[in-house]
Amino acid sequence: MKFLKLLRDLFKNLWMPLIFISRLDRIVGIEKDPKTAFIDMKFDQREYYKNVIGISVPDQDPVEIHIAFTEWQAQYLITKPLHSSQELISQSKDKYVFKYFLVPNFEFQAQILECGEEVEVLKPEELRLVFQKKLTKMRNKYED
Repeated sequence: MKFLKLLRDLFKNLWMPLIFISRLDRIVGIEKDPKTAFIDMKFDQREYYKNVIGISVPDQDPVEIHIAFTEWQAQYLITKPLHSSQELISQSKDKYVFKYFLVPNFEFQAQILECGEEVEVLKPEELRLVFQKKLTKMRNKYED
């Protein structure tokens, strides 16, 4: 089971580029249209995406988030951080607390939910309540 999780983690976000690459063989030629002018939008993608995980960028300010992980999950996060703002702020035998400064968008929430029982959102309280509601809805689907 851990091997399957490792494979899933390794190839998690590779399906989008693979779909694109698999379509490259259909291109028969590329030509520049001399009538079309290049417009430099001065778009700084690193700045635009710096406070999110993934590609959705809600119109929200980033917040400080504290999340506790089990030792097993924490070892993975130490080698492959969820976000560039990740910082280990405390550690005990069975609990590692990381701090993040980001917008808790859909992709971030999906990453946290993916950790299952290995994770607990500690703060902010509003985000903790979001996860409580999601987990309650999930649990209700399995009750008779």
